[in-house]
Amino acid sequence: MKTPAKLGLGCATLTPLVSALVLGCYIGYELIAWDLEHRGLAAPPDPVGGLIDGPFAAEHWIAFGVVAVSIALLELALTVVLAVHAARDPRLPGWAIAVWLAGFLLAGPLALPLYVVLYVLREPPPKRVADLDRSPIAA
Repeated sequence: MKTPAKLGLGCATLTPLVSALVLGCYIGYELIAWDLEHRGLAAPPDPVGGLIDGPFAAEHWIAFGVVAVSIALLELALTVVLAVHAARDPRLPGWAIAVWLAGFLLAGPLALPLYVVLYVLREPPPKRVADLDRSPIAA
């Protein structure tokens, strides 16, 4: 895999983590701002009431759902691509492949970028014929 493709894959694996953080911060900000505006500083916070009666109408939740589903589909596609890469990587023993696959499925937003940094970006370049110890023609 060439370097631009490796960097593109690295950026793609960071997308679910970054977008989930940004979306979570946005929702938290809107709920806090709405709660402070409507209830003031003296009242105790009510996050459940803020979600039900808060600043988000149904179309906001539909948009959040569409974003969440698209993030999940991107993560699933990246999981398939990196699972194939892990299965073909000769540096990984069988148990390590199983651990990486479990990590992709259970903690994908964290495991996917970690795998790319450890195994895709550090992938050794292929050996050329001149770099071999012996001639490939010799028996």
